[in-house]
Amino acid sequence: MFCIKTESNDRQSEKFRGGGISVELFIYLLLFVTANIIDWIIALSDAKELETYLRALYIVSVIVVVMTGVILKKGKIILWHMVGKADCIPLIFLLLLALIRLPIPDASFDTLNYHLFWQDSFGEDIIRNHFFPTRVINSLFFCLGDRTYHIFRQLLGYRGGTILGTLALMLIYLQGKIFLQKTYFVITGKEPERKHQILASIMSLLCILVEQILIYVDTYYVDWLAIPFLAEVLLRIFFADKQEDKDIWILGVMAGVCVCIKPSNAVYVLLLVLIYIAKFYKNIQWWTWICGMTFCIFVCIPYICVGYRMTGNPTFPYLNGLFKSEWFFFMGVDEYSGMKDLFGPASLKEYIFWPYYMTFRPNDIHFADNPQYCGRLLVALIVGIASIARTIMTKKSCMINRASEFFICVYILYLTCINGHLRYALFMEWFAGIVLAVGILTLLNENGLKRCSKVVCIGFLALSTIFSIRWAGKYILSSNVFVNKDNWLQNAKYLFHDYEKTNLPVTDIGGFIVFDTNGSMMSMLDIDVPIVNLKSGALTEAGKSQSEIILSNIEEKGKIYSLSKPNALIQLADEIRMQGYSIESVYTIKMPSMVNTSGYCYLVSVRKEEKEILVCEGEKSEKIVFDSSLAGKKLNILVGRKWSGMSDKTMNLKICVDANEEIIGASLNTNGEFYQYEMQLPDDIETGIEIELNTETLQNKWMIVEY
Repeated sequence: MFCIKTESNDRQSEKFRGGGISVELFIYLLLFVTANIIDWIIALSDAKELETYLRALYIVSVIVVVMTGVILKKGKIILWHMVGKADCIPLIFLLLLALIRLPIPDASFDTLNYHLFWQDSFGEDIIRNHFFPTRVINSLFFCLGDRTYHIFRQLLGYRGGTILGTLALMLIYLQGKIFLQKTYFVITGKEPERKHQILASIMSLLCILVEQILIYVDTYYVDWLAIPFLAEVLLRIFFADKQEDKDIWILGVMAGVCVCIKPSNAVYVLLLVLIYIAKFYKNIQWWTWICGMTFCIFVCIPYICVGYRMTGNPTFPYLNGLFKSEWFFFMGVDEYSGMKDLFGPASLKEYIFWPYYMTFRPNDIHFADNPQYCGRLLVALIVGIASIARTIMTKKSCMINRASEFFICVYILYLTCINGHLRYALFMEWFAGIVLAVGILTLLNENGLKRCSKVVCIGFLALSTIFSIRWAGKYILSSNVFVNKDNWLQNAKYLFHDYEKTNLPVTDIGGFIVFDTNGSMMSMLDIDVPIVNLKSGALTEAGKSQSEIILSNIEEKGKIYSLSKPNALIQLADEIRMQGYSIESVYTIKMPSMVNTSGYCYLVSVRKEEKEILVCEGEKSEKIVFDSSLAGKKLNILVGRKWSGMSDKTMNLKICVDANEEIIGASLNTNGEFYQYEMQLPDDIETGIEIELNTETLQNKWMIVEY
């Protein structure tokens, strides 16, 4: 169905070989293999200290390089290169796009929630040491993408570590260019000239400049890291005549890497494997296929073992309906597929018209974390249906028809297995761009169509890309380098200098409670203590019992703390109150690797005590008024600043109970410490209470009142 008869080997394009692997993709694969070997060592030895990890990284890297040299010398792997002269400008553009945004540290939701935790803490027992410190379902165990990012983070620092995502984009661009160049050969029967090579390069670049990639490209998200491996299999399916045994072994490793980067990739891996077997089963022996599957499983074993050891489910939290782990706690998630019901079509009408809703009514449905969308899937689906209908009518098959058939299969899997979440299906989004580019190449070489008709059709195919380019330009120009140059320059000083974990101003930390989605932030502190999330596993009876055991152990060792993201202290205080805790003390700590502007976060000491908490920041902290209902209660007032590098000559806290006024000097030092004042209110308050903060500036102040 998808197999295309290609030219003979003596006429193969210089930009794609049916056998072997490109040197660029081979190096990219070796990065994941290195991370995987280290995870094997950790899973077997239970060694997790940073020094041990760095030593293992050095030793494994040397072994991988030496073994690669031996294999290449013996001719076991054929290497070729993808980069040509026409690629210089697109590759430089992608690199500059990354460098512009690289100084701004990644403070995105999933990164602070779980990506960093699994970079640092793979193999740590998240049930008996920590207790589910992260809250996102796909964060558990299958974290090869995070672990590979960790290598770059150790080499280049926190900001520079995200460059792995840009390397993946460069590979995707090169593979898209090759796909389009080979498509031109299939359509015309001749090698592309220089102008056609340039056209293929431009179209391939536009295929990856989509919203869901540009938003997250300089983050530690892993969603597009597997596309180069999937695209490699796709190139072989469409353009290779035959495959050798060693090709199957390499592809088996790639398949395992894809699944371990993100388990939802298994859907696309399975589809590609079935098509690949259907095309090449005649010239490859059955035992070779078994070897390829063995390599795939071998890559997955460390994560399967760790998951089974901790939860009793080797694929936790997936397939829990089969393994019945007592630790499964995810609400609104299917116990077999592991998919949330938050995303995807909710009715037959939405299933049928999903691309329309994505494009024109994005706020009415849940298809992505960011609803900005150019409509590429809608155009690609129309083109796919039209090309297949044309083939049925004319009984003539062409390249656009083959590409459309594959795209529609992937699209169906996207709706049914990936629940319509676009970020989980960036492989499909990329290939939708390839389909449109193939359509344009087909029209350009269509002799039986009038010029005006060609212009109209090509304009329709390029419509979504035009919108995407417009949005991409606005997005780039609105970045910090153009809008807030001072902030960009301030962060640029930390580039390649932000390796160390954050030191703490206190020594009595027994452990942390995660009241927010920021478990990763706590793993970035320079202390090895338990991290407990009361909104995750503690939702079940077994989880509640286990979390109480760990909290009891924490209290025996020291105080319980939490950590607040910048500008999120109000939300944290509210969560603390709802969980039945109160605030004991607050510190500001410098975390330059985690924060966009000030470089400070809040370290909060909490205790198990139910109190009402009111938090005010900035101008709102100037005056707070209460009525007489607080009579007889104990008032706890904490005053602090967001940016501890600033100090005030005068800061007075004025408390007025009825007509009685008291002024307290609340001097804050430059270490970011807070001022705390406790007051027992009288039993006979008639009018009320006023708390007023007098200072030179209120812009960077906060005040917490517990009662």
